[in-house]
Amino acid sequence: MKYVNFVIRTIIGMLASFLLFYLNLMMGINMLTWALWFILPMGGMLFGMIIGFLAKGGILKDNKPFNTVHIVGLIIAGVVLVGLMTYADYVTCYITGSGKTSRTFSGSHISNYEVDGQPVDFSKYFDMSYVNAEMTLSIKGNRSHPISLGSSGYVGFVYFMQYVGIIGFSLLFASLVRRMPTCKKCGKYYIKKEIDRFVTQQSANDIAVSFFTKLNQSDNYQKEEGNACGKFYTLVAYYCPDCQDGFMCVVHHVKQGKSSREVIEASYKLNAEHLVKLGLVKNR
Repeated sequence: MKYVNFVIRTIIGMLASFLLFYLNLMMGINMLTWALWFILPMGGMLFGMIIGFLAKGGILKDNKPFNTVHIVGLIIAGVVLVGLMTYADYVTCYITGSGKTSRTFSGSHISNYEVDGQPVDFSKYFDMSYVNAEMTLSIKGNRSHPISLGSSGYVGFVYFMQYVGIIGFSLLFASLVRRMPTCKKCGKYYIKKEIDRFVTQQSANDIAVSFFTKLNQSDNYQKEEGNACGKFYTLVAYYCPDCQDGFMCVVHHVKQGKSSREVIEASYKLNAEHLVKLGLVKNR
């Protein structure tokens, strides 16, 4: 099957997202009605990132370019997952003797109750929880005077946006595979492997000279001894095990507040001998 890894990893992403959703339900948080700034569907965006990240790994494993099959598959996965989460919300909704909601199947199921003389089946529950639910806000530290947003369908809008969020973000993260370099000989994606990381005051060219000097003078690469001060670098190899060629990047990590961004300062070609000494491929 051409897309077996994509399918498997997408399903794993769906299962991981479903587990996260249910764990939050147990804590009283429904991620399908979770929005930031009244419009950003945080639940769907988070689920989409999980699915898209794993789907990307599957696409790389299959060695297929991102195409219509992946797009349709992720759309179907998003729609199915939100539907399953919605139904799971109803199936796991139990009411305890004290009138509290339980997600551990203790008490009486919501379907045993009535609202305005109508039994709370799935259709009624969906209408109450997602379509015509009333959303309220409260000032921080003063929950005794909540502000009602009314039953104007705002929650229904947020719920609909979860579909947009999960589909959009899964497609966005999976499509990042397009940025991955491919082998010019066979067209397959290069495998990415970090070779070394260290702190040094050397320039990118000096680092490359030191790297190839050590690699050529021994049967394997000896990792660099870092300094106490300087710039933080990593050496990253991209290679094709079939064609036994690739390239090495000198990546500088530039601090931006508490995080950092990667800047490729130089890249150099790797041949079959280099890849063997780095332990990336076996000598033919």
